[in-house]
Amino acid sequence: VEESSLTPDGRMIIFETIKVPLLDNKNKINGIVGISRDISERKQTERDLRESEELYRTLVRTLPDAVTMTDLEGNIIFISRQTLELYEYKHEEELLGKNAFDLIAPEDHNKAIEYIKKTLAEGTVQNVEYSFLKKDGTHFSGELNAAVIKNDSGDPKAFIVTVRNISDRKRAEQALRENEE
Repeated sequence: VEESSLTPDGRMIIFETIKVPLLDNKNKINGIVGISRDISERKQTERDLRESEELYRTLVRTLPDAVTMTDLEGNIIFISRQTLELYEYKHEEELLGKNAFDLIAPEDHNKAIEYIKKTLAEGTVQNVEYSFLKKDGTHFSGELNAAVIKNDSGDPKAFIVTVRNISDRKRAEQALRENEE
């Protein structure tokens, strides 16, 4: 049973109590023995974790960039709504479990392998341009940022990646170069 109480100095503590009846030789309750322990710190940690998770969910939901998480083999384990929109998929199930290399144009696969190694070695990579593939096979220019997610032992366990469509920017840069020539 969880209960709370005020301490003499006015702090609220939460404690967990286990109560066991004391029975006499006729199985009649003769008393109760209880053990309580302070779980205030654990409860605060749980609240902090819930707040942190809500912050993460809100951040992913409001970011304009596509957010994707993969395992170390590149298999997609999480996608944001923006990821679906960017690659023109309708349902999460179409991408979850798929390999992230399926979203990168074949001509950029070797580049992607090199940047995976760099991400593992350095922890992050930023502003790497790739040619990506939409569901229908059309290409678009994208800018990728990636970071390693580590487990509680400090070992890499996943990658988190954001991708931004920069096709319009690339076309504008090309038009400017052509105009200058």
